[in-house]
Amino acid sequence: MSTEDLKEGFAVPILLIIFRRPDTTKIVFEAIRKVRPQQLFIAADGPRPDRPDDVTLRDETIRIVSQVDWPCEVKTWYKTENVGCGRNISSALDWFFTEVEEGIILEDDTVPSDSFFPYCAEMLGQYRNDSRIMHIGGVNFQDGIKRGECDYYFSRYAFVWGWASWRRAWKEFDFDLNAFPEFLREKRIRKIFKNRVVQQYWEKIFDNYYRNPEKRTAWSYQWNFAIFNQTGITIIPNKNLISNIGYGPDATHTTHDDFMAGNPVFELEFPLQHPSEIKPDAEADHYFNQKVIKDVNRTIRDDFSDWLKQLRGFRLRNQPLLVRMYQKIRPLLVKLGIRK
Repeated sequence: MSTEDLKEGFAVPILLIIFRRPDTTKIVFEAIRKVRPQQLFIAADGPRPDRPDDVTLRDETIRIVSQVDWPCEVKTWYKTENVGCGRNISSALDWFFTEVEEGIILEDDTVPSDSFFPYCAEMLGQYRNDSRIMHIGGVNFQDGIKRGECDYYFSRYAFVWGWASWRRAWKEFDFDLNAFPEFLREKRIRKIFKNRVVQQYWEKIFDNYYRNPEKRTAWSYQWNFAIFNQTGITIIPNKNLISNIGYGPDATHTTHDDFMAGNPVFELEFPLQHPSEIKPDAEADHYFNQKVIKDVNRTIRDDFSDWLKQLRGFRLRNQPLLVRMYQKIRPLLVKLGIRK
């Protein structure tokens, strides 16, 4: 699909999730207006009772997205009560995928490049009937490193700043992670990542969310869990197509700048070049892991070395205690034939 095909109106439904950020919402809405979607869904959480400015800012934001001046079916879901970021977005996605079979999701701070839309449309069509593919991402954190010779590569990660998916994939989502005990018991994370530090990192996050409902302030961890649990595969463009402009004190989670903030966007050339093999790029995923997971390159040998150092220190500090312990257990060792 080329950008020329967008003149008659973009056929893929779009969900725009907003709240109380009129400045960033206006930029994202202008990007949507350029492609003139035939269907636009808009969802917003309710104002927080302890933030009186939420009402004014949310109303201002809603006025911006109400300025649809092209032929378009618009559906809105504006909550009257605040349910929090995680519950709000996941419920909006439930609503969206009840209404449509497939679509694109943008939030009020995720600014897409022009080619993001036709890229998503082509990927949705290309992998519509391939249940292995569960998520089409728009961001790229590979710092200009091209993975493979095509316009996108496959991954295990679902980055949710500008993305697309299908109802068939979203039905696997569970905000409460009820499948986690079985996932842990069957050690399914080993099918996803070979690195034990990465395995432990994700199991710890999922365990925390499963055991502590009050900590479920996000929804993207649960979406990644759903994909991991199905041994699913995601798509990452070889050029970054989304810039997150929402970092700052008004954000819910992204309050401090890091390597993900405000990255420049680029354009893909059409027709897209498709990989001949569907296989997650482990090297690309490891490159990302090195950015976010401490000690990701740590080995069992490193752990054993540290253990020996600790043991040596314990022996030096507690030598008299160890002698007394040995004297007490020596009769047992003799009886067992371990010592004479």
